[in-house]
Formats: sequence, C-alpha cells, structure tokens
Amino acid sequence: MNGNEHYLEKGKEILRILINNGCEAYIIGDAVCKTILQIPFCEISITTNATPDVIKGIFSYTKITEEGLGAVRLYYSGYEFIVSTFRAANFKDKRNPKRMHYSKSFHEELANRDFTLNAIAMTYGGKLTDAYRGFEDIQKRIIRAIGSPKIRFTEDPLRLLIAIRFVSELGFRIEKKTLRAMRSRSRLLGKLEIPAITKELKRILYGKNIKKALGYLYKTKIYKRIPYLSKDFRKWAESYRLLEPDTFLALAFVRNGRYLQEFEGLAEDQEQLKLLVELALTVSKGKYSQENLFDYGLDVCKKANYINYLLKKDKKRTRKITKEYNRLPLKDVRELALSAADILQLTGNREGDYVQALVDDMAHKVLGNSLSNNFDELRDYALTSLRQSGILPKIDDENIQPDIPLDFDINEETDSITTNQIPENVSPIGISEKDMFVPESKLLELEKKLYEHDRLLQEKDEKIRKLERITLENKLESDIKNLVGQNIELLEDMKYIEKGTEKVMVSRELNELYRRIITNVDPKFRVLNKNNRNEENNED
Repeated sequence: MNGNEHYLEKGKEILRILINNGCEAYIIGDAVCKTILQIPFCEISITTNATPDVIKGIFSYTKITEEGLGAVRLYYSGYEFIVSTFRAANFKDKRNPKRMHYSKSFHEELANRDFTLNAIAMTYGGKLTDAYRGFEDIQKRIIRAIGSPKIRFTEDPLRLLIAIRFVSELGFRIEKKTLRAMRSRSRLLGKLEIPAITKELKRILYGKNIKKALGYLYKTKIYKRIPYLSKDFRKWAESYRLLEPDTFLALAFVRNGRYLQEFEGLAEDQEQLKLLVELALTVSKGKYSQENLFDYGLDVCKKANYINYLLKKDKKRTRKITKEYNRLPLKDVRELALSAADILQLTGNREGDYVQALVDDMAHKVLGNSLSNNFDELRDYALTSLRQSGILPKIDDENIQPDIPLDFDINEETDSITTNQIPENVSPIGISEKDMFVPESKLLELEKKLYEHDRLLQEKDEKIRKLERITLENKLESDIKNLVGQNIELLEDMKYIEKGTEKVMVSRELNELYRRIITNVDPKFRVLNKNNRNEENNED
C-alpha cells in the first residue's frame, strides 16, 4: 500500500467513525478527482452533516483547529483532514456570504460547489456519487463550472484562480462557457486581498503544466488583477521560457524595486530569495567584488545576474562569475583554519554574537590578503581582537607582581612542581635550609592554590569535551540532514512518498535510522550514541 492509499484508508476510517455516531459523511474534491486519475494528492477533504461542534465532540481525543467558516482541520493518525459541514449559501460578493447556514442535504452541498470534477463524493465503501457528471469531464479532461459559471465566479472570485490551478496541476482545458465567464468576471479578482490569493497562486506556480496555465491567465486577463506580479505574468506568458518559481518571484520583486514581503510565501526558499533580490538590486551590472562572491555564494550571484539579464539591465556573465568565484582564496567560513569552536575554546566557551562577527571579520581579511589562512596567525589576530573588545582581559606585564612563586608547571610523569617565577630575594642555587623555610600558612595557601588550579583544569577539560561534543553533534546533524534530503528527493522522484505529513514522518524515521547507524559504526561519533551516553552517566 503506497502513501496515498494509506492516507485514503485513514480518511475512510473518519467516515466510519462519523457514520457510527449517526452522521452522514463523504470524501470529496481534490483527493477523489486525483484518485480517479491515479495521480498523487496532498490533502483530503471530508464533507458531513455534522456541525463543527459535533465533530469536535466525536474526535475530542485528537487535535482539531478552526479552518474557516463551517470547517475544521482534523489531525488523525499522523494525517491532516479538512472536515466541513454541508452548506447552502447566498453570496453577496467578494466571498462575503449574505446568508450562510448549515444544510442537512448532501445534494444542496454538491450544488454549492465550484466545478464538476470537484463535486464527486466517495462513500465509506468506495462508491462514487456523481450528481454533475464530473467523472465524464475528468475523462474528457475538461474543467466545467457547476450551473451558471457567472454566478459561481460572482459567489467566490477565488474560483477564477482555482480553475487556473486545475489547469496547472492536471493539464486540463477549460470549457468554453466557463472560459467566457472567467473573462467577463476577471475584474472581481482585483477585489480580493493578497493573502486570499497566495495559496492558489503557489499551486499554479508549482504545477507541472505552468505554461498552459500562463496561457489561460493571459487569455482571461486574470493576470491584470494580480497586484505587483501582473506585468511579469504577462511577459512570461507572451515569451514563455522555463523559470523556477523563485526566479520568477525575484524577477517581479526586482522590477518593483523592493522585496515584496506579502508574496514571500510563494517562494520555495525565502532566505535565498531575499539574498537574490538584495544582490540584484544592489549590483545591477553583475560586476561582483570578492566580498559579493563570498557573502552571497556562486549560485545566488549567477541567478542575480540572470535576473538583471532578463530585465535587460546587464549581459549574461555566468562564465566570468564562475571563474572569479573559483579564484577566491576562501569560499566559505568553514574553510578558515581557525573555527568558531576554536574561538569559543579561547574564551572558555563564552558564547555570544562576537564569535560570528570575528569569524566574518577574519574571513574578509583573508579575502583581502591582509591575513593568511594560517592557524597561528589567525589565532594571534583573534586573541588581539578579543582583548581589544574586552572579551578577554588585556595583558600588562609591568603590573604583574607575584608575592610567592604561584606560576608553576606540573610534570605529569613525576608529579613535581616547577616554579616559573622566583622572588628576587631567593637565590636559585646555594640556598640554606633556613632560607628554604616556608611558613605553614604559606604552605596551606599554596595547597589551596594547587587544589584550585586542579579544579580549573578539570573544568576546562570538561568544557573542551562539551565543545567537542557540540561540534560533533552539529557535524552529525548536518550530514544526516543531507542524507535524509537526498533520500526524500529520491523517494519523491520514484513516487513512493508525497509532500505533507507522510514526508515529515519518513524524514523523522530516516533521521533516527542514520543517527543509529553512524553513531554505532563511526568511532568518532560513538560518543553521541544514546547507549554510550547512558553507560557514561551510570559510571559517573
């Protein structure tokens, strides 16, 4: 049983529970349509005559959150389900119901839905209820509005984008009468707030048939009603070229002269998108400095240049940028001979923002050739910087006036003590027993100092061990993250798993599996093995 089949079975379990409690319930919408097409789906919707309060009472043992008017999000057996109550409504405009009430009639709920392919219901036994010939439209690969298309789009203008989303995801064509209504009602979309349209826009951008969807956005003039992005949607549709969604968004943001935070939810990688827009706006000609190449990285630099190339602000410089990047003496702070962990060790594991600031400072000085990437040189520079900033105490040799020889070295083989500082009135050779006499109080003081010195050494060793463990843990997490990411991508490509809860569960299991394997097999990571840690704690 694959992931979607298991998800569907869990959906049927919810139907069974609702039916056993005297309710009527069906799986409906996207999951049913895609099950018929035998393609993956990412969410299951359930419609029922039970009100949200009744649903919360029946499923009181599991998590439930509000999901808009008359609907809840139900978390069941590791999956999420949208459960909504049968509805009948008269809409005034702009998704604002003039009158909304629950209905006991399943057929009234079906009549209130948007498209025929989205109005097929599945019973607990797997039987399909198809009141508007949606199965036939799926077979013909047609998107058709239920009843009067003009009324459907007036009731809820977001349905204009939902139709385009079906085109992008399924590759279907829009039926002529529905298409004409979309053209005549496209202006209604401009009355919606940006947050209301971003969810559908994201699914359009990531659909497999984006080129076809762009064509419909252009034909229906719907693109004109999408704030800030309209000009780029038009250009993309007129002269189509394959663009990643984040590249398209960066193009639109740069054209608008700012990072459009209201649309950042459409991005696959928001952090990279911010960097991309920032660099493209800051350096429009693509003549990147060493600092630009180092700070932003090769991928962002090439993409920023490509954005300005598409905007006709610059020529394409991919080879030149790559060549200049490869010449950098340092490409990542992790290549520094002195690491953040080394800096923490210098300061006795004193954490703070100064660590990253110092690492960045040293990296840029290595880039500018004012420092070489040498451990000793970087260590000396770090110590000087830490003392100047007050993080470490400054050294003033002239003010050091010890009253007894307290600076000593311990010979580990003989346990003997060698003093490094000798008072001026003591001769290193030829001293008498009288001269060698030390008062008992001084001996006790020295003994205390020795004890304190030993304690500090033990604390330092413990801090070093903790720091080494933190460093190992960070390395292990990074390696496992890469391994899991590669495996998840492979499993998705092979259609074994889909995005959503299933992906999260598989990622968690793979993470635990790789951790067990690596901490059992690799000697340097065995200290992170849970069993080994328990044994250490028991010995302590």
